[in-house]
Amino acid sequence: LNSGSRLVYPAVFADDKREVYLEGEAIFEVTHDRQRPFKVLSEGQEIEVLGTEFNVKSYRDETNIYTTLVEGKVTIATGTTKKVLKPNQQSNLNLNNNTISIDPTNVDQEISWRKGVFSFKGKSLEEIAKVLSRWYDVDIEFSKPELKNVKFNGVLKKQESIEEILNSIQIYEN
Repeated sequence: LNSGSRLVYPAVFADDKREVYLEGEAIFEVTHDRQRPFKVLSEGQEIEVLGTEFNVKSYRDETNIYTTLVEGKVTIATGTTKKVLKPNQQSNLNLNNNTISIDPTNVDQEISWRKGVFSFKGKSLEEIAKVLSRWYDVDIEFSKPELKNVKFNGVLKKQESIEEILNSIQIYEN
């Protein structure tokens, strides 16, 4: 589980299904079992796992749910749509209009949090501020609103303090 995340699951899975509910971000490694399919439920979508490794980002304060497939195969379903993900693809469920798009993605960047780093490529400072706010449990405010759209590339270690991280971003920006 990534920071600010919550996973709800039964003490013992039922004989006919394995089902969990995710709020936030988690990476899963699941063994295929035809008799007991594994499903991850999050706001607005259901992921049926067919033996695989994948990452789900479903934070309550965001309007998109991202599912990234590392290996194997998963099916993403909403009330009206069903899509299959292939390795190195990411689905983006827009909760505002209930549409799913699938695009190629850099898997290593998407799951870098698991290895203790923040990996940002072409991310806006506003997007980065959300990630840092969750990890360090702080509120980040912009004194200049135009800075929110500035794009940033970099890899930063999670063990660094918030001050060190912000200083690195400031030095890079200047």
